[in-house]
Amino acid sequence: MIHISAYGRLGRDPETRTTKSGKSMTTARMACDATPGNSDEQETVWIQVLAFGKQAETLAKHQKGETLAVTGRLTQSRWTGKDGEERIGFSVIVDSMVSSRTVRPGGKRKSAKPAPPDTAPPDFDDEIPF
Repeated sequence: MIHISAYGRLGRDPETRTTKSGKSMTTARMACDATPGNSDEQETVWIQVLAFGKQAETLAKHQKGETLAVTGRLTQSRWTGKDGEERIGFSVIVDSMVSSRTVRPGGKRKSAKPAPPDTAPPDFDDEIPF
């Protein structure tokens, strides 16, 4: 199992469905900036995000353009496209997520304040050798 973290903006409003077992499932696509290899150029990578249960309810409250950081398990899907070609896609099944905003009771939005760091950075007495 591969765990992955991704940070990006939602490309459209999340969509919620109910599975055959009655569990909530929300899907969304995130645009993430990536720097390929040693390049200075950035490219956009689109990531499919899947959330179930409580995470699905939380993801469903977000809207297109909002920034999210997600961590989860990387999964691979295979299917045959309408043109008969085999396709392969990757998705992240969300274990946890952090938003750039919080929701107040009544649905009003409030910007999230960054949390203070849990620990101070280590104190190095040695000089850096370069």
